[in-house]
Amino acid sequence: MRGYLLDAWEEGSTVRLFVKTHDRVVLAVEENFLPYFYALPSTEKDLKTLERVELTEKGRIIRPVSVHLERKKLKGEPVEAAKILVEKQADIEPLRHFIRDAMKLPLFEYDLPLLRRYFILRGLWPFCGVELKGKEEAGIFKLLSPPRPVDLPEPELNILAFDIEVYNPAGSPRVEVDPVIMISLADTKGLRKVLTWKGSAGLDFVEELGGEKEMLARFIELVRERDPDILVGYNTDLFDFPYLRRRAELLGVKLTLGREGSEPLARRRRFASATRVEGRVHCDLYAMVNFLALTGAIRLIHYTLGEVYKYLTGKEKPELEFTEIAEAWDGGGEKYRKLLEYSMGDAQAALELAQELLPLFLQLAKVIGQSLF
Repeated sequence: MRGYLLDAWEEGSTVRLFVKTHDRVVLAVEENFLPYFYALPSTEKDLKTLERVELTEKGRIIRPVSVHLERKKLKGEPVEAAKILVEKQADIEPLRHFIRDAMKLPLFEYDLPLLRRYFILRGLWPFCGVELKGKEEAGIFKLLSPPRPVDLPEPELNILAFDIEVYNPAGSPRVEVDPVIMISLADTKGLRKVLTWKGSAGLDFVEELGGEKEMLARFIELVRERDPDILVGYNTDLFDFPYLRRRAELLGVKLTLGREGSEPLARRRRFASATRVEGRVHCDLYAMVNFLALTGAIRLIHYTLGEVYKYLTGKEKPELEFTEIAEAWDGGGEKYRKLLEYSMGDAQAALELAQELLPLFLQLAKVIGQSLF
């Protein structure tokens, strides 16, 4: 089987690969890919000690799965390094601290993330062509041998952009009390829709639901129905996803946006957090724009969606002051109609920005061997 590597996840010692073929997205798994790091033992005694290391952390015993010597090179000189395999990536941290502090041994490759190591060893990179050999069981393709990179024409990726509007009578939205009032969606297959629970104002792109809970459920349904490969928005890491997650939690809704029915997962990334959606590549366009601004490729006074959209496309989108949202929602009439058009404009602008920026960042991801998340 051949396809296009969209996304990769780790689950203990199992690597999960989402591969887009000509007619579907396949979940392929490679089991027993154990994390490891290296130490330089000085004596036979050091090697024996490494084999017997045992720590207890949070009631769990942590020890190496195996330790064996490998011939490596350090600064061009051959050395005998101890390869220390562990059960979980998280086990590396306590073990390496003990080995460093108690045994005073030099350590290497302890800070290499599992998926990064996997890509290096398998010769893969994000969005590359891969050949898979294995068998499919219960909807999962179990690999019988490691995947290998192959040259394939790039497929057409389905991109879905979304944006939320939040009721904000107090100014800044309060996630515990202020509901999401609109969710707009636009994708490369032609979808243009605003979900809300007040009224359509005669606009054919508006779908009215019974309430916020029903709107969230419909949003999930549409994402799963449209099945995007890439999910985008503007400032979704810092606002849209955290707000949606909390509102869904308060309303008892599972935000099952992942291809396998999982919920979005927030992960720390330097000084902020990044949201991952399993089986789909989530891209916060604001993070991309921020990167371009840091490199000097874009120079603006304000980096709002509207300003960036105008700068990159030469077009303008419907605008509405932040302070007018609650008033438009409460008052109805023409202001409410403008709010709906503004919401739709945000998703449409995000989609067009994605189409402008993603080719550059996809190539960058390939060059550096890192995924977009």
